[in-house]
Amino acid sequence: MAAPKKPQDHLSKDEKTGPDLPFTFEHGGKEFSLTPPSEVMTGGFIRKNRHLSTGNQFWLLIEALSDEESLAAIDEMTQPELKAFQVDFYEHLGGVDLGESQASATS
Repeated sequence: MAAPKKPQDHLSKDEKTGPDLPFTFEHGGKEFSLTPPSEVMTGGFIRKNRHLSTGNQFWLLIEALSDEESLAAIDEMTQPELKAFQVDFYEHLGGVDLGESQASATS
Protein backbone atom coordinates (compact mmCIF):
# COMPACT_ATOMS: atom_id res chain seq x y z
CA MET A 1 0.00 0.00 0.00
CA ALA A 2 1.32 3.40 -0.95
CA ALA A 3 2.02 5.90 1.78
CA PRO A 4 -0.51 8.72 2.04
CA LYS A 5 0.55 11.91 0.34
CA LYS A 6 1.82 14.70 2.54
CA PRO A 7 1.49 18.41 1.83
CA GLN A 8 5.20 18.63 1.03
CA ASP A 9 4.69 16.04 -1.76
CA HIS A 10 2.83 18.65 -3.79
CA LEU A 11 4.48 21.56 -5.48
CA SER A 12 4.41 24.48 -3.12
CA LYS A 13 2.37 27.44 -4.30
CA ASP A 14 5.39 29.55 -3.30
CA GLU A 15 7.40 27.80 -6.02
CA LYS A 16 5.03 29.11 -8.70
CA THR A 17 4.12 32.49 -7.29
CA GLY A 18 5.75 35.32 -5.45
CA PRO A 19 6.85 38.88 -6.02
CA ASP A 20 10.15 37.75 -7.60
CA LEU A 21 8.36 35.83 -10.37
CA PRO A 22 6.33 37.17 -13.30
CA PHE A 23 2.57 37.21 -12.78
CA THR A 24 0.76 35.37 -15.55
CA PHE A 25 -2.92 35.40 -16.46
CA GLU A 26 -5.16 34.26 -19.28
CA HIS A 27 -7.71 36.31 -21.14
CA GLY A 28 -9.46 35.55 -24.40
CA GLY A 29 -7.63 32.24 -24.69
CA LYS A 30 -4.22 33.91 -24.61
CA GLU A 31 -1.64 33.93 -21.80
CA PHE A 32 -0.04 37.17 -20.66
CA SER A 33 2.90 37.77 -18.36
CA LEU A 34 3.63 40.85 -16.27
CA THR A 35 7.03 41.97 -15.02
CA PRO A 36 7.96 40.46 -11.65
CA PRO A 37 6.42 42.81 -9.05
CA SER A 38 9.63 42.96 -7.00
CA GLU A 39 11.29 44.80 -9.90
CA VAL A 40 8.86 47.71 -9.47
CA MET A 41 7.81 47.52 -5.80
CA THR A 42 10.95 49.12 -4.42
CA GLY A 43 11.06 51.04 -1.18
CA GLY A 44 10.92 54.26 -3.17
CA PHE A 45 7.87 53.16 -5.17
CA ILE A 46 6.01 52.26 -1.99
CA ARG A 47 7.12 55.43 -0.17
CA LYS A 48 6.21 57.76 -3.04
CA ASN A 49 2.77 56.21 -3.45
CA ARG A 50 1.88 55.51 0.19
CA HIS A 51 -0.75 58.26 0.30
CA LEU A 52 -2.72 56.92 -2.68
CA SER A 53 -5.87 54.91 -2.13
CA THR A 54 -5.57 51.14 -2.44
CA GLY A 55 -7.32 51.29 -5.81
CA ASN A 56 -4.91 53.87 -7.14
CA GLN A 57 -1.93 51.90 -5.81
CA PHE A 58 -3.23 48.74 -7.49
CA TRP A 59 -3.67 50.39 -10.87
CA LEU A 60 -0.37 52.26 -10.67
CA LEU A 61 1.40 48.97 -10.02
CA ILE A 62 -0.48 47.10 -12.77
CA GLU A 63 0.36 49.85 -15.26
CA ALA A 64 4.02 49.74 -14.21
CA LEU A 65 4.19 45.94 -14.65
CA SER A 66 2.23 45.65 -17.92
CA ASP A 67 3.15 46.03 -21.53
CA GLU A 68 0.59 47.49 -23.94
CA GLU A 69 -0.83 44.10 -24.95
CA SER A 70 -1.29 42.93 -21.34
CA LEU A 71 -2.86 46.23 -20.34
CA ALA A 72 -5.29 46.03 -23.28
CA ALA A 73 -6.33 42.52 -22.15
CA ILE A 74 -6.90 43.79 -18.60
CA ASP A 75 -8.93 46.72 -19.95
CA GLU A 76 -11.23 44.26 -21.78
CA MET A 77 -12.02 42.26 -18.62
CA THR A 78 -15.54 42.20 -17.25
CA GLN A 79 -16.09 43.01 -13.55
CA PRO A 80 -16.08 39.32 -12.50
CA GLU A 81 -12.92 38.67 -14.54
CA LEU A 82 -11.25 41.74 -13.09
CA LYS A 83 -12.14 40.74 -9.55
CA ALA A 84 -10.65 37.25 -10.13
CA PHE A 85 -7.57 38.87 -11.69
CA GLN A 86 -7.14 41.10 -8.66
CA VAL A 87 -7.52 38.22 -6.18
CA ASP A 88 -5.01 36.14 -8.15
CA PHE A 89 -2.59 39.07 -8.31
CA TYR A 90 -2.70 39.66 -4.55
CA GLU A 91 -2.23 35.92 -3.96
CA HIS A 92 0.75 36.01 -6.33
CA LEU A 93 2.29 38.69 -4.16
CA GLY A 94 1.99 36.33 -1.21
CA GLY A 95 -1.03 38.00 0.35
CA VAL A 96 0.59 41.43 0.36
CA ASP A 97 -2.13 44.03 0.52
CA LEU A 98 -1.25 47.42 -0.90
CA GLY A 99 -3.08 49.21 1.86
CA GLU A 100 -6.69 48.77 2.82
CA SER A 101 -9.15 46.12 1.67
CA GLN A 102 -8.97 44.48 -1.75
CA ALA A 103 -12.57 45.41 -2.40
CA SER A 104 -11.66 49.06 -2.79
CA ALA A 105 -9.07 48.40 -5.51
CA THR A 106 -11.64 48.07 -8.25
CA SER A 107 -13.55 51.15 -7.15
